Amino acid sequence: MKKLSRKSSKTTDRTTAKTTGTDRNSQQFLSALADNIPLRFFVSFAGFLFLLNFFWESLHGLLYLDHQVMPAGSYVPMMLEMAGYDTLAASGFYLFMSRLNNALVWPLTLRNAALFSSIALIVACATEYVAVHILHQWAYRPSMPALFGIGIFPLVQLAATGLLGIFLAARITALTIHSSEQSFRPHSR
Repeated sequence: MKKLSRKSSKTTDRTTAKTTGTDRNSQQFLSALADNIPLRFFVSFAGFLFLLNFFWESLHGLLYLDHQVMPAGSYVPMMLEMAGYDTLAASGFYLFMSRLNNALVWPLTLRNAALFSSIALIVACATEYVAVHILHQWAYRPSMPALFGIGIFPLVQLAATGLLGIFLAARITALTIHSSEQSFRPHSR
């Protein structure tokens, strides 16, 4: 019996030690998370992207056939899903630009903005063309301004919401990105 009670005592001591260590690790993690500017930037960026894309999708959704007659129970979940896809796409473009810049957080210079916009426009053009003209997944109302049969609003959406999301996330996290050093620092106020 003594051996059994010693084992359980050692097990209890180890469990207590692990729990205490885990609590300390959790506190350290949360503290580091609060001080981690790139993480705050990416969380803000994703949040802004989702909200901006949901707003954009909801407004220009009225320029598609069948959207005006859809019940809200179908329309809102569809807009949420589309905003989620757009958020993932713009985040992917951002990460691709990070690779090109060799920096996870890169400066929003004219060159970077132009390249980001070009990537977004090419992907949006291909996606809209295939969805509208090949797969016939949706169609535009006559009120949708179009360029070569592709709606202008969906064409510029990813570029516009992506750049605005980058700008807002940098502002909210008080982030200044220095292009010469490829480093980042909080704004000094």
